[in-house]
Amino acid sequence: MKFFFVFLALPLVAWSQTPQQNIELEDYFSDKARSQILPYLEKKINSGCSNPRSSQPAMGTEELEYRVSSLKFLMEEKFSQAFSESPKVKEAFFKELDKIKADPSCLEDGNTCRSKLVATSIYYYQNLRPDIPDCHKYVTKQPMTKGYDSLCEIEIKYRKEKLDFYGSANGGMDSRGVYTDQLTNQLNETTQKVLRDVLSVTIVPPKKKKPEVKDPIRMYNCDDVVSGTVYQYPLKMNLYKEPLIAFEPGKLSPSISKKVETSPCLEEKLTLYSEFIPMNFEEGRSTVGVDQIDPVKTKILNFINNNPNMIFTDISVTSSSSRTPFYLSKGVIDPH
Repeated sequence: MKFFFVFLALPLVAWSQTPQQNIELEDYFSDKARSQILPYLEKKINSGCSNPRSSQPAMGTEELEYRVSSLKFLMEEKFSQAFSESPKVKEAFFKELDKIKADPSCLEDGNTCRSKLVATSIYYYQNLRPDIPDCHKYVTKQPMTKGYDSLCEIEIKYRKEKLDFYGSANGGMDSRGVYTDQLTNQLNETTQKVLRDVLSVTIVPPKKKKPEVKDPIRMYNCDDVVSGTVYQYPLKMNLYKEPLIAFEPGKLSPSISKKVETSPCLEEKLTLYSEFIPMNFEEGRSTVGVDQIDPVKTKILNFINNNPNMIFTDISVTSSSSRTPFYLSKGVIDPH
């Protein structure tokens, strides 16, 4: 492994994407920075959990090989131009992934290999410019002509130019701002996918022509929570600007949340008293007389007085006869 650390210290012109980089990014890929940043990123990743685990379950040989190969494939897809411009970055990156794959502790409970895979990936790609989708084979064209793509034209214009303050270009008000916004979105989308693919619990392993199925809530590096945020993605990606604090949790970061399954609130009602009371209708009337209502009131009040420990919220009186349709009378009473 000594040769690995030797070329990590080479001048950054041989390392990273065009154009020539400043001393800050050269320091970023040094041995000293690497030894500081990787543990820092791993800690940041795990601190996204509301209830972080101190260790993670064993990965298994198949999962470990699949995870590393999937990360390599994703990085080739997202950073093909950056790797072409900086082949030594890709070489060192992939060697680090292979080193984790060969680590026997990953096959045992109590490891932190999943977090290491994520931290290593972010360490290498967070200071690379991602490809802008669908622009890889684009050839510049005149405006208003067939096939003209404004976003790809911006990519061509700024790909070879230095970005001193990545992501701070006036919020997309001009083409440079549009370009940095594009890069920010691509970096954050890549980070979300890496976190989801590596840290979310696998429900169904991948099979031929069938991708793996991930649990939408459970994370390998997080213990369960009763409700609320399980994990919050720490997403502030930042290129060429204070790399040691580039990967920070933001207030608007997307998160995985767990909701408590609750039963709907229902008002419970009990029939505490029921009695049939015959009434006499006077000829030509469709309702009982006032004099016949008092006995009903008396029975109700007697029941309430005989049960002082009960709280009554409503009373329903139902009446019917051969001359009138069904009729319901409901009243609310003072529980005192």
